[in-house]
Amino acid sequence: MRLRETMTLWAALLACVLSAGCGGVADAPPLRDAEGRVVLYHGVNVSNYSKYAPDFLPWHSKEDFARLRDWGFNLVRYLVFWEAIEPERGRYDEAYLAATLERIGWLEELGIDVLVDLHQDLYARPFTGDGFPEWTINDDGHEFTLRQPWNLNYIEPAVRASYRNFWKSDDSRGRYAAMAAVLLERLEGRPNVIGLDIMNEPWPAPLPGFERRVLGPFYEEMRAMRRQRGFTTPLYFEPVIYTSTGWPSALDFTPDPDWVYTPHYYDPLCHEGRPYTFFGKLLMQWGVRGKINEARRFGVPLLYGEIGISPAVEGHEEFLRDLFGLFRRHHIGWTYYSLDKAGHSGFGVLEPDGSPNYGILRHLISVYPQRVAGTNLKTDYGDTHFTLSYDPSGEPGLTVIALPELFAHAKVLVNGQAAAHDPELRRFEHWSRAEDGRQTIRVEW
Repeated sequence: MRLRETMTLWAALLACVLSAGCGGVADAPPLRDAEGRVVLYHGVNVSNYSKYAPDFLPWHSKEDFARLRDWGFNLVRYLVFWEAIEPERGRYDEAYLAATLERIGWLEELGIDVLVDLHQDLYARPFTGDGFPEWTINDDGHEFTLRQPWNLNYIEPAVRASYRNFWKSDDSRGRYAAMAAVLLERLEGRPNVIGLDIMNEPWPAPLPGFERRVLGPFYEEMRAMRRQRGFTTPLYFEPVIYTSTGWPSALDFTPDPDWVYTPHYYDPLCHEGRPYTFFGKLLMQWGVRGKINEARRFGVPLLYGEIGISPAVEGHEEFLRDLFGLFRRHHIGWTYYSLDKAGHSGFGVLEPDGSPNYGILRHLISVYPQRVAGTNLKTDYGDTHFTLSYDPSGEPGLTVIALPELFAHAKVLVNGQAAAHDPELRRFEHWSRAEDGRQTIRVEW
């Protein structure tokens, strides 16, 4: 985004923040598992590297994924690409699909859930992007001219024409739905697959009224495909790309009850390498609370599919403290972008040699409730403690608290009494039932 456009956007956002304020807001509906427990996800995207790999696969081995468990993460947003699934019209790459399922299986063995993300940026590889197959490109004859920084390529006529022609073509959207159905067939019944993210960061073409006139009806088409085919894997849906700055979404359609709203958040100036400021703090508060209200309007849970900041940005640690403070206050799950080495992604959580970058990870790794068998949750995240209180549900249920490797030897108290746990499990489990009354689990380190 050009500087003048960015500053104009920020001026408009400041007016909205000052007029709307940053008062309290009720939480979005909680995400629940098959047992009815409240689920909170902390995880990462895998991976930015896949967008440019010849085989479209992440570089990670099962051993690399095992570190996620040590860090207390319980979700991977796993990137897949239409161009990899259907490289030629009507021909699906079974080898790629098998390799994808193999990696999902690795994560299942590690106890990590997966949100499969149909990813795209800048439409396709010929435009320095990823996602759409080359055979879908209809650029109206415009020659593509590379721009810097990379995101300015979104305004290239060839890119805009390709998006516009995709959205207005019944055939193109039908091919997308058919490809998604092929993917859903492979994912159906996988115990650790929590859903399919329909499309990463949809680009508006045309811009005026895009969410209401184009994106909403597209999601309705995907809903119809899922119902007709009898798929039970939930669908996750995103607003238009520019709402990743905190801008409100105008998306208006009725998702199925098991769908999940999965927006992104990037500070628009920090994303371009500028410092995190007090105004950025106000924007973050306004943006996150706005997305909570949007999820409430849809009547579905909220999960942030992408968040991130470069460790080179001045104030990045304050940004992360503020963002995770909001997420904790409102019981919001997230997947950080991304599990990559520096050089593969500007926001990667690994050093160039693949070792952990704890300058970032220490803000992501925490003690938190992964699953709660109860209601009326209250949490307290302190510098040296974590406390969860809840009212148990009617049936006996298992509540799970993440105890990452950094906290493996912490002291656990249940209703004031010391409780034993195995540090190698990276979690603490507690059974409770309604007649037990309100439960309090406290972790001290």
